[in-house]
Amino acid sequence: MGAYVSNEGITPTFDTYRGGKNYSSFVDVTFHSANLLGRVEEWRVEEALTSSDHNGILFRIKGTTLKGIVIERTTRIFNTGKAHWTDFRGKIGQLLEREELRVESVERIMTEKELDRVVEAYTEAIREACEENIPKLGKTKKLTVPWWTQELAEMKKQVKIKKRRIRCAAAIQKIESSRGVPENKRRI
Repeated sequence: MGAYVSNEGITPTFDTYRGGKNYSSFVDVTFHSANLLGRVEEWRVEEALTSSDHNGILFRIKGTTLKGIVIERTTRIFNTGKAHWTDFRGKIGQLLEREELRVESVERIMTEKELDRVVEAYTEAIREACEENIPKLGKTKKLTVPWWTQELAEMKKQVKIKKRRIRCAAAIQKIESSRGVPENKRRI
């Protein structure tokens, strides 16, 4: 099979107290392949790591350090605490007027293309007003983890997209079903 066991020590991986009796065992086993032989170090059971009946297992893998991708800790760009809000309001008003973005023009939107243009114009106006009137944040510390890859980042992005679609679909279905409730009540 080519699997090797890393477990060491005398601390059980499962430990619980039920019905006045203590139950413990070494049921949780850490396996590794031949290419990690001699590289698994400091394998140990950590009892305080979880609130589960199963204890945590910690170990290090000796070898080359993997270089992960950089993960931004925040998406914030501007320091809103130091914003010049009066100037910001004036600038955003000027930009929205220049682009002829008014409530009436938004209410007249008929196509997806028009909607995209308006959203893009609003976004650009906000960005420009921010650039001129809100100082940017300083450099934030960036987190890198060796196991995080571009593939994982893309998968995470896809999960967020799908979760948002599900959440929005659920809201739409809720609205549609609530419209049908009075009709169903009348039938009864």
